[in-house]
Amino acid sequence: MSNYQIKKNESIEVILKFWEQSPDATVFTHPKVLSKLIDEVRWIIIYKSNDPICMWPICNPNIRNGGNSRFLYYVGPIWSKLRLELSYSNFFEMATQAYDLFINEIRSDNSIIEASFPITLNDLRFISWNTSNKKDYDLKVQIIPKYTALIYNLELMDVNLITKNLNRNRRREIINFASQKSLYKCDKINFFDVINLYNRFFQEKNENRNEKDLENVKKLCELVEDGFGYYIGYRNSQNNDLASVFISLYGNKVANGIISITLDEYKYTGVGTVTTFESIIKAKELGLSTFDFNGANSPILAKFKHSMGAIPMMYYDLKFHHN
Repeated sequence: MSNYQIKKNESIEVILKFWEQSPDATVFTHPKVLSKLIDEVRWIIIYKSNDPICMWPICNPNIRNGGNSRFLYYVGPIWSKLRLELSYSNFFEMATQAYDLFINEIRSDNSIIEASFPITLNDLRFISWNTSNKKDYDLKVQIIPKYTALIYNLELMDVNLITKNLNRNRRREIINFASQKSLYKCDKINFFDVINLYNRFFQEKNENRNEKDLENVKKLCELVEDGFGYYIGYRNSQNNDLASVFISLYGNKVANGIISITLDEYKYTGVGTVTTFESIIKAKELGLSTFDFNGANSPILAKFKHSMGAIPMMYYDLKFHHN
């Protein structure tokens, strides 16, 4: 155990260097993205001898402000590329030591801690053993299985194959949409376009918007404009108002579809399917290998996302709390 040590408050340069070489990194654990979306984060790095082996940005939701962003996924431990070079037996030994240090750090904090393992890490035995098999132990963890929907190997597909993988209804919508004249694809979308569309969406439904969600949509727009994502959108041909937009973030060869907004009056034009499809094509054009729909945990959303050619993949949310 003496070979392992925990370090806190490392520099942004150290954190970013670790993120850049980790096979488990996602755009959500990029330090600039996370600092934008999260209420509070502490970067914890485990070293074996002098080598950093695992990093966990520990998140403390600020309950007064509504908690962490609901547009945030996979914020949990990420490992160095050493993980891929070890046998699982050797990784198991290393992970046992590292997660023990992480759990002790979480145990010392009386806050509720939320986390989410990336899809590349699916062995949570270290976590459950460390919070259920000890005597003292007022620290409990709730492990919540979740599903997302993924399209893999975009770099090996052409547009025809991506289209072929859609179900028949989606292909028909795209074909029919091509002949309509009421909407056109826009080259430029800005922060104010998206916020106005978001506000109109709720006004037309006569529903109260969630102010925390609005703030997080603003943050997503800022991240896109900072180069961490992209918009795909369509405008009304007569008044040029934004009618539909799909927002994606990306990092480490993965595009993450975050939010799709389409006004009700355009619901049956197929524009929602088209913006989704073109977001997948954009990911391919950017040289990304995977499109992650980020969540497929309700029947309606799962049906749509799988109809776009995505397959299911399980991941895990965690919530640590003290008795």
